[in-house]
Amino acid sequence: MSGGEKIIEDSKKKKRKLSEVLPKKVEIRRLSYPPTKSEVLVVGVDWYSYIHATLVKDILHELNPETVIVDIPCDEPYFVKNLDEKLTSFRDTWKFFTFSMENSFFVNPKPKYISDITLSKSKIDLLIKENIQTTPAEFEFTGDVLYSLDWMGFGNLYPDCYLTGINHGFNRLDQNISVVIGGYPQIILRDYLANIMSLIEVEESF
Repeated sequence: MSGGEKIIEDSKKKKRKLSEVLPKKVEIRRLSYPPTKSEVLVVGVDWYSYIHATLVKDILHELNPETVIVDIPCDEPYFVKNLDEKLTSFRDTWKFFTFSMENSFFVNPKPKYISDITLSKSKIDLLIKENIQTTPAEFEFTGDVLYSLDWMGFGNLYPDCYLTGINHGFNRLDQNISVVIGGYPQIILRDYLANIMSLIEVEESF
């Protein structure tokens, strides 16, 4: 066996060992760029899963990355900023926005640049303190895992893998961290799907 073949075989063995200890439905891929000594760890998980959320929390705690990218749509209502002290929750702020169309957001719901969807440490802290912690009916903290209201509307709180990624940034004491909200805007996605899918396809898919 040549040197190159041995490296490939060793890599396959490591992947098999990793797959044996990982929870079901979890995928992990490592990307590296030696010239800049940069590394990216891609972790595929279910959105709502306690085991997956705990794994995400443990990975972030162990690696302590400078940047976390989460697959959350950048036009989620909880990204709206509260500019009026009379409004006590992000839901009230969102209702005000839908009527007035005047407000500010922690991330741009119609981004053009990476900076539009990047949360600095200060923004992360404000988002958690002003929108997440003030809405106990929709969010709950259990250790470092953040629970959120299920998107199906059943009224239950589930461990949220993606928001747990943002919560890691909140729990970090140093300022050298950012979170990128990398999900596709829901409104744009729905508009796109409405233009390319027939009614029958929509009924079959949803």
